[in-house]
Amino acid sequence: MNFYTVYKKSKASSQECVLVESGFCWQNFFFGAFWALYKKIWDLALVQLIFVSTVIALLSFYPECIIQIITIALAMHVLLTFYVAVFFKWKLIGEGYKEINFVAGYTEEEALLRFLSSSKKS
Repeated sequence: MNFYTVYKKSKASSQECVLVESGFCWQNFFFGAFWALYKKIWDLALVQLIFVSTVIALLSFYPECIIQIITIALAMHVLLTFYVAVFFKWKLIGEGYKEINFVAGYTEEEALLRFLSSSKKS
């Protein structure tokens, strides 16, 4: 089961919610900065592009340490993909969204339905 954070603009109806999945982001792991640019998460894209540029520079200056540099780069990339939700949260807050709830579901649609049904009860 996945956990989602629900964000809503202050004057929007409950149908206009954005759900952000917590945890590891596979899309970002495989596509990196390209995925962040597609999702318009500019801060994350910039961090990833700087990170890749730094790794390329280190590899060109220290080719004898290729295994160590790639190992550290992969570990840092894995850690960064756990924080994709934080960057997405910053983007939404900048657009005027507020964090209003947490919800669980096997899919994003199921989580949205759970949130909408629980908000109608209260």
